[in-house]
Amino acid sequence: MLSVNESNFENVVLSSQLPVLVKAYADWCPPCRRITPLVEALAEKIDHRAVVVKLDVDATPQLAARLHIDSIPAFVVFRNGDEIARMVGVQTEQRLMEALDLDGDEPASARLSPPSAQNQIQIIDPYWHAGTWVFDDERTGLVQEPFVNGVPAMIDDLVQAIPHARRGFRLLFSVDPFPGFERKLTWVREEMGGNWYRTEQPEAEGWLCPALFHYFASAPTTLFVKAEPLS
Repeated sequence: MLSVNESNFENVVLSSQLPVLVKAYADWCPPCRRITPLVEALAEKIDHRAVVVKLDVDATPQLAARLHIDSIPAFVVFRNGDEIARMVGVQTEQRLMEALDLDGDEPASARLSPPSAQNQIQIIDPYWHAGTWVFDDERTGLVQEPFVNGVPAMIDDLVQAIPHARRGFRLLFSVDPFPGFERKLTWVREEMGGNWYRTEQPEAEGWLCPALFHYFASAPTTLFVKAEPLS
């Protein structure tokens, strides 16, 4: 599959006369690697009817931000230069074919149900505001959503090695372990609609508010997290 970046995205994707499926991924992402054989087989199957390309979010962070790629693997379908469908997480061939909608006039994206959160690595960009860590997420409508009740101290510990982290950093989290994860959070108990989680090293507890359910249907028993600089 051809790799796209800032220099060729317009010619390869936006100017294509065929529908284009963009796979957003990272080399360290297990779900991304798991679905690679399926996507490569699909690319051969639909050759001459659609184009399948890949976008490395680590190698092209500006393009990933431009496309609002916040979780991986992600799939974005373009037709005549316009986005017509978007999916996040491991997909089946049928779902990708439906998103491309090769034989129809209207995209099937609105009919696609959300994938299981266990197939996703979620990404948010927390920053420091009004005395605590907060984050924005256009996907969920959250603006300056605060971390409270022990979680700010857990974040302080997590970002010690990131210069100027309070200006913003990237937080990756998943219910499954992934390469390079830095902390494992274990569910402790529910309280007032939110959920307490514990880390062992360092030993700490923090309460995640009901905003957690924007990302998971129920409180995960474990969460794996990693902090990275924004650039």
